[in-house]
Amino acid sequence: MKVENRSIFISLLSNLFHYYAFSVYAFSAVILAPIFFPTEDGELTKILGLVTFSITFLLKPLGSIVFGHIGDKYGRKMALTQSLVVITIATTCIGLIPSYAQIGWLSSCFLLLCLLVQGLCIGGQYTGAIVYIQEHTKKENAAFACGVVGALGVFGTLLGTATSYLFDYFGALAGWEWRIPFLLTSIMGFSLYLLMRTMHETPSFIETTSHTQKKDLPLMSIIRNYKKILFSAVCISSISISMFYLATVYVPNFYIDPNGTDNVLSSLGVVCLAQLLCVVLMPLLGIMSDRLGREKQLKLTSTLLIITPLFMFYFMTVSNAFFVVVIGVILFSCYASLYAGPGPAYLSEKFPVVGRYSGMGLGITIGEGIFGGLTPIVCVGFQQFFNSKIAPAYFIIFLGALSLMGIILARKGSLSEEEQERGEDEKNPPYSYTKGNYSLT
Repeated sequence: MKVENRSIFISLLSNLFHYYAFSVYAFSAVILAPIFFPTEDGELTKILGLVTFSITFLLKPLGSIVFGHIGDKYGRKMALTQSLVVITIATTCIGLIPSYAQIGWLSSCFLLLCLLVQGLCIGGQYTGAIVYIQEHTKKENAAFACGVVGALGVFGTLLGTATSYLFDYFGALAGWEWRIPFLLTSIMGFSLYLLMRTMHETPSFIETTSHTQKKDLPLMSIIRNYKKILFSAVCISSISISMFYLATVYVPNFYIDPNGTDNVLSSLGVVCLAQLLCVVLMPLLGIMSDRLGREKQLKLTSTLLIITPLFMFYFMTVSNAFFVVVIGVILFSCYASLYAGPGPAYLSEKFPVVGRYSGMGLGITIGEGIFGGLTPIVCVGFQQFFNSKIAPAYFIIFLGALSLMGIILARKGSLSEEEQERGEDEKNPPYSYTKGNYSLT
């Protein structure tokens, strides 16, 4: 295997592992909530489990700043490796936390602390994986490559969900087996760390930094000179993650009959179905985007998000049938997949090489944190406020309009191909360009 291909393969494995480690708790939050947040009200316990899951997304922007700075200044490889080490430690620690029955509220605090660290690492790793793969890939295949990154991340969540469910299901009587998936991540993470030490830095980063004077804070240059692109990243990145968590967290837990005899089994089965669909569709729809055009596919998906949600939520509410819920989950999974490949590829092309990791990462994690990760909680809030299970459709329509606005901003703030190669903005140039050489001003 070529050195470049080996490095790409290892980075994909790292992305898979990060999302496996994150999802071991995330998609079992409702099941594990009684261990850390026991209450007399079962519905309140379920909501507390979802709240802890959503709060982790608030640390993702900080993670993108920390690891993005490392990635832009010291290299993509170093940032990805350090993120791997930290998330491995945090996930292993979750498996060692005593239950609420043993140490009371300290159990809840320790869990929240570990989840926040996980969110910090995910915030820095996902963008790093996108940038690392994109900088090794031809432009005409960028959406497919980003779709593969997204698909492997979802596959990691599928493995985490399935693993956690199996240990929860078969260990219900003993009460300790749920810890095993968390503890196993220590072995997996250490093995992957040894592989990552053999990775090579991306050619784009090496070439660009060899001609530039390293800037102390590359992110500040992005904030000053690429405001429209940064804000468009916030808008566009909110769609894929929102639709994914709508399909895998909110709909299965709040639209499947809670009085069903196999409610937990049915819910997790639907979650696994949604994740499997995304694994298959993300690369395929990425290929379609490379052929159709990334901007066209993004516009079409955003328009459908404005038109279809009211109808889908109406039928899921009125029919109250399991197969209708499954259709809704399939639809939202398709929307997530339509955005997963072209979205990151489209945004990555708008940022210069120096500052791409931290700038793109900040925009994506803010979009995912404010709109994406909080989607389940926002939908619950809409449902309670309007006293209607159809009300969450209004939030989805808002996201569709927000995405269209992001595409418009991206077009207005985009650079010509020559400027993108030079890392230069004519109005606010962060770089000077003389005789083929780059230098930061």
